[in-house]
Amino acid sequence: RVAPGRIKVDHNKCEQCGVCTGVCESHVRVHDEIARFGSVVDPACLKDLDCVAACPNNALSFGLARPALLRSFKSGRRRLPMDFSLPEDVLMAAVFLLSLAVFRGLYGVVPFLLTLAIGGILAYGSVLAVRLVTRRNLRFNSFQLKRDGRLTRAGLGGAVFGLVVAVFVVHSGVIRAHELLGERALNRAAIANRAGDREALRRAGRDAVRHLTFGERWGLLTPPGADKQLALAHWSAGDDPRAERYWVRAVERDETDLESRLDLAALYLKRNEPDLAEPVLRELIALQPRSATDKAVYAANRATAWQYLSSIAASKGDFEGAYAALKAAVDEQPKNAVLLTNLAIADTQRGDWDSAVALFRRAAEASPENPSAWNNLARALQAKGEMDEAAACFQRAREAARHPHHEPTP
Repeated sequence: RVAPGRIKVDHNKCEQCGVCTGVCESHVRVHDEIARFGSVVDPACLKDLDCVAACPNNALSFGLARPALLRSFKSGRRRLPMDFSLPEDVLMAAVFLLSLAVFRGLYGVVPFLLTLAIGGILAYGSVLAVRLVTRRNLRFNSFQLKRDGRLTRAGLGGAVFGLVVAVFVVHSGVIRAHELLGERALNRAAIANRAGDREALRRAGRDAVRHLTFGERWGLLTPPGADKQLALAHWSAGDDPRAERYWVRAVERDETDLESRLDLAALYLKRNEPDLAEPVLRELIALQPRSATDKAVYAANRATAWQYLSSIAASKGDFEGAYAALKAAVDEQPKNAVLLTNLAIADTQRGDWDSAVALFRRAAEASPENPSAWNNLARALQAKGEMDEAAACFQRAREAARHPHHEPTP
């Protein structure tokens, strides 16, 4: 509004032919503005000189002119019609937001940016559908959809296509609702399991089974991780055979699904079927991470697998095998205080107090705020006859017990 440079006219040459307005890609009514104000005052003008080049009489030019200031608000200017009415704007906003809720994360594969694109298309499509019903004449791009109140062949095809899209959107909304409800039920089941509330666990599991089974039965795609979710849902509901079936399927579909392998092995061990659990665990241990960022995750899961294998070996009376498996678990996670403590206890049972003290010391260093870690180290030192250091460790244990959330100062 204050720029001195603008498109201006030589009135002696201008014939008001309107060519300038026709070529303006900013949708400025150039011929109207130059007739009223002598120059283009619309702030939408990009000054790209398309109108200057197109003028057949060379009446337009770019140069210095009086700034527009408030002239672009002058009364009597022709108001351009809006593309959409206020109700149509409200409809588009509602459809767009609804589309975000329906399609974001649908089947676990629809990304957010694609959801935005779908929402924009459906928003405009909803307005087009309303106009197809309410207007006597309607044109979309090069297609005449309605003429004199009657649908054309293109309009009939568009109406059928719109109906199919509407059914698809409703179907997707129902599936997405069951996906979300199933995930919430699984979260409730996890909380109940940690709290030891078996009744709440079973109730949440049944809810999860109902919602996730609906999605499996009526969904157009199988989301990644759906088998694992259904396995957890059936396990939470107390249906171990179906949980086993879904965990097996999850492992078959994705051999890198480490959690499903561990859960399946735990289910076999729960049923006292170590011969079924052992090959599942061996296969997990043999897997290699695909990237450096996966190493920590793989190490944690392999450590758990080695713990299970240690339990299996011990149940068969193979104590050397159990010790070797437990040592392999520590090798996977050398700073895991629980694993270090378990291996140290195994060393005390073997009579290797030097190794036990070293492991208890590493466990205390890995978890200095844990009183039990210092107590274990103190007792091992007592057994070796190192009373002074044992007394110091007992003191550290008492300090840790008094300040359970604060690491004591050495």
